[in-house]
Amino acid sequence: MTILDQWSVKFQPDAEPVASVVSGEIVQFNTVDCFNGQIQSERDTMAHLDESSANPATSPLYVEGAEPGDVIAVDILDIRVADHGVCCTMTDEGPYWPMMELRSKIIPIREGYAHFNDVKWPIDPMIGVIGTAVADREVPTEWVKEKHSGERARSASLYQDQ
Repeated sequence: MTILDQWSVKFQPDAEPVASVVSGEIVQFNTVDCFNGQIQSERDTMAHLDESSANPATSPLYVEGAEPGDVIAVDILDIRVADHGVCCTMTDEGPYWPMMELRSKIIPIREGYAHFNDVKWPIDPMIGVIGTAVADREVPTEWVKEKHSGERARSASLYQDQ
């Protein structure tokens, strides 16, 4: 099985692939969180974030025989999560941001539940960014609303238009 653990913050048509697979091959993508691991404690806030490395995608992977215009089917077989998640307040986001200070909260994940102080709720994992390189331009990974990319959950089948 091919295992990928390198990241990029751009979908680039000329990026050198870190691995190559044939259609139907199972691939394991080792991902990082949307902050690229920069929020490690509650002292780390969005003010400390290097946004140029945020929202990375594990990539790039070359699918042998795929050409621009092809549709690539991707089945997400499983998602394994870390032992914690991160929740942060952000500037310029939501109606209350002018009244809030920047804060971060490390949220433990145990036995399929996120624990926020005395409250717990079941987690619903998703992989974060997935996409294909656009043939004619570079696209930052945070622009996941285009036809070549998105954010998806476990058991999803994706049909990515290159």
